[in-house]
Amino acid sequence: MAHKVFICHASNDKQVADAACAALEAQRIPCWIAPRNILAGQEHGKAIVDALAACEIVLLIFSGHANHSPQVRREIERAVSKGKIIVPFRIEDVLPSDAMEFAIGNTHWLDALTPPLERYLSELCDTISRLIRTQALSMELVDGSSRRNVVIDRFPFVIGRSSGCDLALPQSYVSRSHATITHDGTQFVLEDAQSRHGTFVNGEQVTSRALRPGDRIQFGSLDAPQLRLGASEDRHTATGPNILSQLQGISAKHSDLESCAGFWRLPGS
Repeated sequence: MAHKVFICHASNDKQVADAACAALEAQRIPCWIAPRNILAGQEHGKAIVDALAACEIVLLIFSGHANHSPQVRREIERAVSKGKIIVPFRIEDVLPSDAMEFAIGNTHWLDALTPPLERYLSELCDTISRLIRTQALSMELVDGSSRRNVVIDRFPFVIGRSSGCDLALPQSYVSRSHATITHDGTQFVLEDAQSRHGTFVNGEQVTSRALRPGDRIQFGSLDAPQLRLGASEDRHTATGPNILSQLQGISAKHSDLESCAGFWRLPGS
């Protein structure tokens, strides 16, 4: 099963990271965590890069060790560059500094400063579950009188003729790997994968395009079945941080903002 959450942590915080991983997977949220998911003989750096690209959410186990770890910093910088939603889970009363502050300085966090850890893990699982559900995109595939719902809930979502694609289309003019739909943290983006016959949105050929309510997508031909985005789907395009704010009912106090140098805190932390 493809993972939805990449768990970023310093080696000193492995026990907490493993506990978070176990809690999330108990809720059927698949995770990627090193070293568990790095295969023997696999290049470590490539495994990290590929796992970050494939995830929807990055869970950062934040501590003093993580704050000063070059590896953690590189992973977070990569996640930011890929537009991933980052959920910091702070297990020590420290603030991010230098490059880490720059990377996550406008990101809401969850605090888990006092034992037992289990009570915070429940809130963490609930937050990530809601974020994943909010990111899902529902579209309709229309082929003549036939209609079926297509739920896009993992990224990149691959459309093509190959049976291994997330959405397999049998038409001969569809390339084996024709196009992808990704989520860059703020919007859903359709990208043509150098297909032979092109990808079309509302009758115009495109190579890359942010999706908007009412869009009609066709692959390989203007006579092809249409993948339609309903007019109500704009509710899914909120940014990850804004969603997290809405979910948790954040009410940051002025004193919190001053003491946290621009960071916002979740209630109950």
